[in-house]
Amino acid sequence: MHDKQWYQRRVAITAGGLCLKVYFLPCIAVGILAEKTGVADSCLIGGISLFVPLLNLFCLWKIRGAVRDKKSIDGSPVKDCLEVWCCGLCAAVQECKEMDVDPLDWIQRQ
Repeated sequence: MHDKQWYQRRVAITAGGLCLKVYFLPCIAVGILAEKTGVADSCLIGGISLFVPLLNLFCLWKIRGAVRDKKSIDGSPVKDCLEVWCCGLCAAVQECKEMDVDPLDWIQRQ
């Protein structure tokens, strides 16, 4: 059983910049997360997955589960599925916060 909770502070106050970056650069954010968690072999494959219906939800679900496992966060696969389905971008912001991912940092390194 995991004992840690997801980052739950008000996103608009503490992660407003990250929220905007994920909103405007979702492919990069999800690609980096997919690569860091081992869900995809590369950032490119993870980012492209967002353009394929149903595969996008599956990848987001797998990424959320992988982040949850890596960071020992409470949750379940069913809850992950619901959060990805209902609030995909919010879930991606939480995952970026947990994994220290910033889409603009990746762009500046390229």
